Amino acid sequence: MAGPSTGRLMPLLLLAFFLPSIVHSAAVHNVHHRMLPSRSHHRRAPSPSYTPPNITFSPVNGSSSIQDSSYHRLTGLLPTVLENAVESSFHSWEIGTLVEAILETYYPSTRAFGYDPNYLNGKVPTEALQVVVAALGSYPWSGSPESTALNTSSADLSDYLSPSSAPVTLAPQALVNGDGSLGDPCSLGAGVWTLAEFLTQQAASQSLSTGNEGADDYAWAVGNQLQYLRQQPTSSNGTMSQRENGFQLWADMGYMIPPFLASLGLATSSDDLLALGINQWLLESSALLDTTKDIFRHINDFDARLWATGNAWMLYGACRVLASIGVAGETSNLAAQVGSTVRQLSAIFPAIFAQLDSDNLVPNYMYESEPSLSIGDAAGTALIVAAYYRFAALAPRYATQTLTAQANKAFDGVIAQLGDDGWLTHVVDPMGTNGWVVNLNSGQRSPEGQSFLAHMWVARTALGV
Repeated sequence: MAGPSTGRLMPLLLLAFFLPSIVHSAAVHNVHHRMLPSRSHHRRAPSPSYTPPNITFSPVNGSSSIQDSSYHRLTGLLPTVLENAVESSFHSWEIGTLVEAILETYYPSTRAFGYDPNYLNGKVPTEALQVVVAALGSYPWSGSPESTALNTSSADLSDYLSPSSAPVTLAPQALVNGDGSLGDPCSLGAGVWTLAEFLTQQAASQSLSTGNEGADDYAWAVGNQLQYLRQQPTSSNGTMSQRENGFQLWADMGYMIPPFLASLGLATSSDDLLALGINQWLLESSALLDTTKDIFRHINDFDARLWATGNAWMLYGACRVLASIGVAGETSNLAAQVGSTVRQLSAIFPAIFAQLDSDNLVPNYMYESEPSLSIGDAAGTALIVAAYYRFAALAPRYATQTLTAQANKAFDGVIAQLGDDGWLTHVVDPMGTNGWVVNLNSGQRSPEGQSFLAHMWVARTALGV
């Protein structure tokens, strides 16, 4: 695979966008899966083993080309927003999203959107890696390289991603407790891999308290997660499941599974993992996209409504995958898949922005006549807007003035719901305790919504609009 030669990915991705004809991958086709409503499908209470680290974030520098007052307000509040995210994030997907938000905001060269192949020579992303270390505080290290006292000095970290090359036997298991979710722990996978990479550098080893575990141990843990994912149920066409006990598809998995695979593909120069990442996203899309409205369903069947946050997960996940492929120089080799993904996103963003309500928020459930279901959700809107800004940078030919103006209006709508204490209000209950609904005046907070704000800020900052 061609290695990245620059930190700028846009020209690489655009190779595919201007090909005269790009066809859908033959492997992608519609699949629908029967699921029965059950409270057991809902996300449950977090594991008590995780204690958030005490982190203080430094101020961020905004873009001088953006004059919007709401943007500058978020710029000033962003450190507090992220401190609130650290304080409140306990579930696997919340922690994984938080780590990615911190890295994109403060250490963009470690992520595909702002990639620099020499990022290991830069500043150690201590804040994000502290979260990763704490999240794996109860990981069962028995059988790890350190516990076996095996000399792994000649091993490459990528060797741990395959049973055939791993220096020690892999023990397939999730990185953290997913409470029945197969996909959610994968959201932390890229962050754990980044920790492993930095632990090969003396500066990181000295600044992080990882106990007896080193780079090989954390790479082994990622290999365990990858193998665990591969061993779980799939559909007849190879679509991976979001849940462990029986096959289920959720839109949430678009942010969890495909970017995990693609990020590892970029980090280890693996064509196979990059292809697997985008193929999985397309398979999920083929099953969840309501093609009559160009908006994703949340879950087939028991919550088949058009949920804002589910669409946000799918859209931002797609952009992360596209960015990884572009930086890796694999756009032309995956032209059919890239083209199909881009065309889908180019139709979905206009469809969603057309639903903005009077508060300039995306309704929690779109196309719903029941008022309690269609209240605007600031959290889901934030990540949708973030995804649009990323998409506009990756595929500028589709970023019309109208769409960008709508995204900026939605940005303003989100920030109108941000308190001076750095907490986002007007948000959906991400746990789905009594359904995934927005309960106004309930004091509801969204840990993931806090991280979504960082995604939104850094995406707009990078685009400069």
